[in-house]
Amino acid sequence: MKKRTLGIVLNVFIVLLVLMNAMLIVMIMKRGSEPLRETETPQAETPVVVEEDQLTPTPTPPPEEDQEESRELVAIPTTKVNVRSKAGTDGDKLGSAEETDEFLVTEVQSEWTKLEYEGKEAFIKNEYLKYRYRITNGAGEISYEDADVNELKQD
Repeated sequence: MKKRTLGIVLNVFIVLLVLMNAMLIVMIMKRGSEPLRETETPQAETPVVVEEDQLTPTPTPPPEEDQEESRELVAIPTTKVNVRSKAGTDGDKLGSAEETDEFLVTEVQSEWTKLEYEGKEAFIKNEYLKYRYRITNGAGEISYEDADVNELKQD
């Protein structure tokens, strides 16, 4: 082979190497730093054999109709209102309540309702409250049912 022909072959070989390197760099940039892999074929799962006496039964929840529901009487202010430490306007003002608040009722008196307010016993005048039963079913879903204040009074 002549020197000139050998030089041309070497130049073509070098050009091909440069092109392959450029293609490899482009592929890496498109894929990120992950190495190129062949397409992974899913491996067949090996079945796990468990002796029958090693199984722990999972308790089955009772059907929804068998689950207990809880009913709590709650009071909801109809306007912004003062919360007092005792029944009467002479009770210390513990704070105020808004129409979006909901309080667990302890007792409904003739004019005042005793309820839980920030972990304490408190009172709000009945005329500023509406009453509902908060019903929680066994699945944790909450619904409401209106309550009549006249039926609730304990005097």
